[in-house]
Amino acid sequence: MKLNQKIILISFVLIILLTSVIVYAKTSETTPVKETKVVTNEMKNVSLDVLQKLNSSDSILSTDVVYDKLREKDLYRINTENYMIDLDSSNNLVGIYSMSTNPVSTTSVANKDDARKIIENKYKELNLPADYELSYLEKFDEEIWEADFEKNYNGVYNKYESVKVFFIPANNEIVALTIFNDGHDDSAVTVSKDDAILSAAKELGIDSSEIVSASLSMEKANNYYDESNTDKSVHTSWVIQSADNSIVFVDASDNTVIGGDCINE
Repeated sequence: MKLNQKIILISFVLIILLTSVIVYAKTSETTPVKETKVVTNEMKNVSLDVLQKLNSSDSILSTDVVYDKLREKDLYRINTENYMIDLDSSNNLVGIYSMSTNPVSTTSVANKDDARKIIENKYKELNLPADYELSYLEKFDEEIWEADFEKNYNGVYNKYESVKVFFIPANNEIVALTIFNDGHDDSAVTVSKDDAILSAAKELGIDSSEIVSASLSMEKANNYYDESNTDKSVHTSWVIQSADNSIVFVDASDNTVIGGDCINE
């Protein structure tokens, strides 16, 4: 598979994640902002600093202000020959997306230790959130690796406060990087797994023996089981899955069902 095809594939993966978890990628749908808003000189300077840390000598070709429907906010976009950089209205970095990558030598093979050192160093160089921990590091394909940095709340990682990176260790290149800051819940876990399973089974109208898995996670409330529910905030939740792939989110502090999903296979 050619590298430009891989970049398109990675962007597609990020869009799929955004649908379920709020991941934003460069190919997500945006529409021009109707109000008169512009990319400021300060934003341009921030992007040039980012480019320098990416070891890029690119100059700015164009700028845009777009509205991200899924994030429900404006993004300030700087386009160069090789990168697209998104900032928010406070000049904070939101995303870096490569338009192309350099060829990789077939002899340049990175192991996991190498990949970890490279991405942790690049993470620090880009001044990304210092309180996020490296929670996931695996190969995406033969050249590209994925690294996830997430904030840890008493052993529960929060995907809504995270940085997701696709990168090539052999070239020290960022393929795609997205920053999420969409809420958290630092409530203590007071509901046991067994109690959460009982609540989920009751919601589904099944016996608890039909529950196949239960794990703690940060999840956004939704109206999957209650159409009148308008809560979209993040809760520390027990994620309960049944044998028929129904998923129930049970708040880990008060044992209420806050939403759910279903795995389609």
